[in-house]
Amino acid sequence: MPQPSTIGYKSLYGTVPQRGIAAMASWSSPLPKIIALVLIAALLLFALSRIAGCVSGAISGIAGPAQVSTETVFEATDFNLTPASFDLMPEMSTSDGIVSFSLSDLSAPEVPAFDELRIVSRIIGIENDREARAGFVFVDTETGRGIAYNAEDKIYGASTFKAPYATYVCETHVEDGDVTLSTPCRLSTSVDRGSYYKAGRSYAVQDLIDAAVTWSDNNAFGGLRTNFDMRGFDDWAGSLGANDVKYDDSSWFPTYCPRTSAKLWSEVNNYVSSGTETAAWLGELLGDTEVSFIRNGITGETKETTASGLVEVEGDGEESGESSSDAEGASSQAGVEGDITFMNKAGWSPDEDPAYRSVSDAGLVTLDGRTYLLCIMTDMRDSEASRRYFEDLARTIFDAREALDYQWVEQAQEA
Repeated sequence: MPQPSTIGYKSLYGTVPQRGIAAMASWSSPLPKIIALVLIAALLLFALSRIAGCVSGAISGIAGPAQVSTETVFEATDFNLTPASFDLMPEMSTSDGIVSFSLSDLSAPEVPAFDELRIVSRIIGIENDREARAGFVFVDTETGRGIAYNAEDKIYGASTFKAPYATYVCETHVEDGDVTLSTPCRLSTSVDRGSYYKAGRSYAVQDLIDAAVTWSDNNAFGGLRTNFDMRGFDDWAGSLGANDVKYDDSSWFPTYCPRTSAKLWSEVNNYVSSGTETAAWLGELLGDTEVSFIRNGITGETKETTASGLVEVEGDGEESGESSSDAEGASSQAGVEGDITFMNKAGWSPDEDPAYRSVSDAGLVTLDGRTYLLCIMTDMRDSEASRRYFEDLARTIFDAREALDYQWVEQAQEA
């Protein structure tokens, strides 16, 4: 029987059958075999490369993310201290101890344990030895970092309030053209018989502010209050969130908390830095107050308050004869070194009623160009001993200022 013919085509290497892959094995020419081997090798290499890529990815996933490096940088913030900033402070009580906080986007300060212990020991001295309450707020106005203690407890502020009130008169009435510094104001009440300022007479606005701020004259302050209380004071206080100092017909001197004091003094700070002629004048007065417990404590110097050397008293016109020797236990310290200035207003009262006792002070301390806001309120009965306790506390708080500064931090960078 004849065999079926093979269908193919002619080439230099003979007839190539067209019977599929199986027929290739019978090719007698070497070239097709070489081509086939090359194709197979290429397929194997491609497969191996894919497998290697998968293994590499798996190993990379196990090893973790890409390596990063760190560098130490000096942190910074774009911060402007305002009265509203203090709404960010956490609420606190005496049981919370010293509370660290930040009003900016920086972290809260870490106060060294030794500094914190020193502050606490001074507060315990006031609470136990003087049987009184104390609270404070201390803030670096540039970084917004601060520390505080018992900042919600309301304490009689006495004459510390005269500086914020003078700011209200200047900022709201003088700057707006409602009055000038030479506008006469009539006094309707006298509380201190020895004051130069008498009821029934008129005095220029600037004279009343000068006497109230620099010399803490109560009659002059009363003249300001009776002339300006009903001309927008409550609106001004409310705009600062200082509702506990609004008008009260029972007293010119409100009872308020250290947080409110800090709000008021942040407004004082912003106003005296505003660059107007009146603001600069008020700043000079605040920098030359006759009495400053904060200044005495930080500088280690005491300014005589009266010719007799006895304690000057606000309110009832009496004097306390308690000598400075009664302040045993309150240590004296050398003053802080550097270019330092103060703006402040102190208040003091030895009233028999504990609700109207006070040794308090608030203000701005600028050391080598850095400004700190410090408000301390106590209801100690005024005496030389109480003042020494206060001054020692003020200095100890100020000694913790380095913790409020900018810090070096580790910043991650991809390698």
